[in-house]
Amino acid sequence: RRGLILHLSAHAVRHEERGVGLVLEDPAGGPHILWKRTLEAFLAGSGGLRHVSLLVLSTCYSEELAQVFIEHGCLHVMAARGLVHDTTARRFAQSFYYELALHASLLRAWESAIKALAIDSDTVTAAEAEHFTFYGQKGAEQASVDSLCGVGNLALTPSAVAGPHKPIHNFIDVATFLDFRLPARPERFVGRSQLLHRLARTCYGPNGRRAVVIHGPAGVGKSAFAVEFADFVTAPGRLFSCASLLLRVTTPTLGAAIAGLEEQIEALARQLAVGACGGDG
Repeated sequence: RRGLILHLSAHAVRHEERGVGLVLEDPAGGPHILWKRTLEAFLAGSGGLRHVSLLVLSTCYSEELAQVFIEHGCLHVMAARGLVHDTTARRFAQSFYYELALHASLLRAWESAIKALAIDSDTVTAAEAEHFTFYGQKGAEQASVDSLCGVGNLALTPSAVAGPHKPIHNFIDVATFLDFRLPARPERFVGRSQLLHRLARTCYGPNGRRAVVIHGPAGVGKSAFAVEFADFVTAPGRLFSCASLLLRVTTPTLGAAIAGLEEQIEALARQLAVGACGGDG
């Protein structure tokens, strides 16, 4: 069934022989370039995008990729011609989705977003308004978010709502309940990007480390780095996507620290209704 709406925000590069490539990330946060030919082969081998009704490519040179997605089943694709600044792309997306939220059709929302950019006080943004293109305009005058996603057919069933006596199976809810969530990121964290990538690669892969110790003198920024690293590797699509928690250990002795960790992990396991391994596992 159709109805999926995808928004892809990424950088892009051009190569004389390979053409356009999307700059994505590997699980460790490093760059991974998906070239146009590779994308075509992948879509052809995976059955295409029959379930995607709308794809918004918020990336430079994406006009050259839009036709690829159309040919492989996507109904409507919005893309950018040539170079587009990040600020312009964000403002286009804000205006476009705002119109969709007001139940405008895809075509009207696209036209309204372009008009909003064209009258922007920033001259660069206004000049880039005409860079946004729309492929697959057939039926776009009537198509809206409601019609694409079938919102009127969605409903919650009683079985989908867990009662208060049942264990909490949502990880975020459990983290909130047990106060395992990470503290706020430092407002100004600079100078550690290479170390972030190095540590991520250390943990990545079948031979990756299962434990890493961050050490240094007091006040050097160990805790700040740990929080920044946790935020970095738990971003969607990265090494520990959407799965991080904070375990507080305040005891100075190793035995007591291990016992404290086991106690907190067992508490988390009880809320998730899963088994926790003992000291031997």
